[in-house]
Amino acid sequence: MKAIATRAPLLLPGALVVYTSFSAGGYFAGTTAVAAVVVAVVLVLRLTLAERPFTGLSIPLAVAVGALALFAIWTLVSSSWSHAPARALLEFDRVLLYLLVLVLCGSYERSSGNVRWLVRGLAAGAVVVCTGALASRLLPDLVHTTPSVMNERLGWPLTYWNALGLLAVFGGMLCLGLTCDEREPAVGRVLAAAGLPIASTTLMLTFSRGGFAAGAVGLIVFCVLARPRSLLLGLPAVMPPLLVAAGQAYRTPDIQSAELTTRTFIDAGHDVALVVAACIAAAAVMRGATLPLERRLPRLDAVPRARLAMRAGTAVLLIVAVAAAFGPLDAPARAARQYERFVDGSVLQDRGAVRERLYDPGNNGRVEAWDVSFDAFKDKPLHGYGAGTWQLLWAENGPHPFPMTDGHSLYMEALAELGWVGVALLLSTIIAMLGALVWRVRDRDRTLAAGLVAAAAAWAFHAGIDWDWEMPAITLGVFALGGIALAGMEPKLLAPGRTLRVAGAVGLLVLAVTPAQVAVSQVRLRDSVEAFKRHDCPRAIDSAISSSDAIGSRPQPFEILGYCDARLGRYDLAERMMRAAIRRDPRSWELHYGLAIVRAAGGHDPRPAARRALRLNPRGASTTELVAAFRTSDPEKWRRRAQSARLPVR
Repeated sequence: MKAIATRAPLLLPGALVVYTSFSAGGYFAGTTAVAAVVVAVVLVLRLTLAERPFTGLSIPLAVAVGALALFAIWTLVSSSWSHAPARALLEFDRVLLYLLVLVLCGSYERSSGNVRWLVRGLAAGAVVVCTGALASRLLPDLVHTTPSVMNERLGWPLTYWNALGLLAVFGGMLCLGLTCDEREPAVGRVLAAAGLPIASTTLMLTFSRGGFAAGAVGLIVFCVLARPRSLLLGLPAVMPPLLVAAGQAYRTPDIQSAELTTRTFIDAGHDVALVVAACIAAAAVMRGATLPLERRLPRLDAVPRARLAMRAGTAVLLIVAVAAAFGPLDAPARAARQYERFVDGSVLQDRGAVRERLYDPGNNGRVEAWDVSFDAFKDKPLHGYGAGTWQLLWAENGPHPFPMTDGHSLYMEALAELGWVGVALLLSTIIAMLGALVWRVRDRDRTLAAGLVAAAAAWAFHAGIDWDWEMPAITLGVFALGGIALAGMEPKLLAPGRTLRVAGAVGLLVLAVTPAQVAVSQVRLRDSVEAFKRHDCPRAIDSAISSSDAIGSRPQPFEILGYCDARLGRYDLAERMMRAAIRRDPRSWELHYGLAIVRAAGGHDPRPAARRALRLNPRGASTTELVAAFRTSDPEKWRRRAQSARLPVR
């Protein structure tokens, strides 16, 4: 019981994967803040109650934690040149969550038992989320979900199909490592095998090209690093059920429809669910049947001649593959054509052909997003434009009016927002974690370690082409794995004294104050927005004031106050509230847009504010229409047109 209580916090990252996944992936500020507070409190309890709370402390861990802590500070300090403190604060909260997870998992010594507890928790969390996602698609009559932007692709509960696809890959790599690892108990290996058809079917129904690419990266890494003996029976046992389940989902177009409630969709979903359930059972049975055979296999990697034969065979296969690639397959020419289509083409958008998008190499707007990031970096290479400002950069410099909030690449967006300094600190942490994971392949649990490297490598690849950093559901697990990999194997520190424990606990609680305030502010802001949309301005005003009391640097409460004051006829006060919002985020076109509307509603000249909004969002339909509507000097027309203008309140 003492061992269970001691290791229980290692299950927290897996629990947070489930919590954040069912809260839109943790994308919104309130969810991230709550998760950060929870991890901080668990760290406080560990620091004050554990006999030796930091047995895993090591120099590599200290370097990684220090780099990430400096990155968090740089993120917060960037508000001094972005002049948007709330944006920097929300980004800081996300980095703080990852930092706390890194410290929590790194505080444990890197023993086999600790690693397994952590990995089992993360794998179970990912499988639970994928099971819920599949149930929403295959059993829609039992699991009801809110329609999304593109119902043809499975995105619930994370609300973003590419993120769900990566989570399926991440969990699948961990399950693969567990089921192929010789030192994992038989029950764990069988259960991990049963989770693989769930992950593969979830990935298929997301139709995420980036997810499939990340899965390929992870699988290659795993096969290269895992013990050959572990792969001989492990992969043949799990691959057929995995492929059959995913293939059945692919071959059933009736469940790839936006209409989730039709009888045809429901019946097709039930049929696929039966196949997936059979594949889950088959994977478990086949893996269980191969375990006795696996114990009888000779340790091929321990016999010098066998090792030499395997290396020679691998070399021959590589030579044959390279020759075929440059010969009959003409791989260079094919790659060049695909690259040209990626750079110049757009992804297939025909909703009736969602399966065909898997073969379409179009970039889907990513190249334009990366161009905006790189141009911003060239303009301010040292420190960038400030954390959280990429959305503003796109609105001002994007080549088309389609709104984009994130840069679809962690590394390019970091260059634009935080410059060389921020990217150097971020990459220092990521490289340290990946390096530690690769180094641990030398340990006795080599196959399990290979699964961890595969999961982290898939994330590192996918983070370069999508906004995974903003989805804690698929990123905090990487920092958990990095923390346990960077930890030391043998405790070197004595138990800290009472003074150090109290000082550390107080410091952690002080850190938790900011995310706690953000969580409170977010709840009240959401209540304010909902009340405003119901035209309940008294409730909206009260909630907006409460939100501002929690975090005074956020502009959104003042924006709501401005619109409500205008509705109530208090136009001078409305203008003051809008200007207060602009002071907190001066480059937001939405706030200048709001200033133009409240000035027009009060009969004051809205044209300067409208033109400023247009300069900050020159291709936006709303700003273009607003400037055109206020292109008059008649105050009465200003008032009438302000009443019918679209409000950018979300």
